Amino acid sequence: MDDFISREEALSAQNKSMNLNEMRERLKRIPAADVRPVVRGKFEDAMQSCHDSPHVKCSVCGEYYWRYFNKFNFCPNCGADMRETEDEKA
Repeated sequence: MDDFISREEALSAQNKSMNLNEMRERLKRIPAADVRPVVRGKFEDAMQSCHDSPHVKCSVCGEYYWRYFNKFNFCPNCGADMRETEDEKA
């Protein structure tokens, strides 16, 4: 798994370094940031058979919700990011 570091810390290490090997060692000593990958999904229109009422379904975990949930920016069950990306808007 990749390690993620702060851009400011990396630039600071680069500014203090005189040669490539020293800079490489300084970068290795920067602690990794606590991050996780973004999982993207979308709410899809669905009819839940037991209620025959309009629902939406998370495209990542498959959980059903009342239609008003499609206004949320994330799935309450799996935490998937439901915001539209610039690519999807075009």
